[in-house]
Parts: sequence; C-alpha cells; structure tokens
Amino acid sequence: ARLADEHPLVRVAALKAFAHLALEAQEERETAVALACPCLEDEDGQVRKAAIEVLEQLAGRGKESVTGLVIARAYDDDLSVREWAVCALAELAEMGDARAIEAVCAALGADEDDVRFAAFRTL
Repeated sequence: ARLADEHPLVRVAALKAFAHLALEAQEERETAVALACPCLEDEDGQVRKAAIEVLEQLAGRGKESVTGLVIARAYDDDLSVREWAVCALAELAEMGDARAIEAVCAALGADEDDVRFAAFRTL
C-alpha cells in the first residue's frame, strides 16, 4: 500500500524497508524484487533510483526480465537514475549481455561526467 502513496519519500522508504526485510529473510527476496520492478516506472526519480538499489541488492545476476528493466533506466531522463542503472548492470547482467554492453557503452558517451564515470566503473 505504501508503494502507491502520493508522497515519493514514503514510496522510497517502503522500498528500502522491503529490501531490509528481504535481506533478513531469504524467502522474501522474490517478493521484494517483484514489488520493486514496477517502481522502475514511477514518475519520481528518487523512487526509480531506490527500486534500482533494491534490485541490485536482491535480484541476483542473470534475471533477464530484471536486467531489461534496469537497462531501460540507463536511458532515463534523471541523471542519478541513469548513473545507478549503469552501475547496477555490473551486478545484474550476465557477462557478455549484449544489451547491457550497449547501454554501458552509450553511457560512456553521455554529456554528464557522473554517468560517464559510472559506465567506466561498470566496465
């Protein structure tokens, strides 16, 4: 219910709380991942960034659906979301994933220093 709250900071706090609980209880990881995925489409950049953080912590490497959603955020309008998405691909994408490589290489050409540095670190 809190993930649909009108206030973005409440949605961020709810995501982080789910992640914390999932770290404590292994069986809750899939639930937290399933709750975080739709938040990647949230109207607020802070919520999208928090969703990426949760997925980076909990999803594990090689889940193509999660990786695809995070790759889409590597092209986000919000600078911090793009930066976090590019960094998260290092933890989420399978080695050699062509879509992830393309997104990271695109980030190397970004106008923003933070995004370029994130891409460099990811490689």
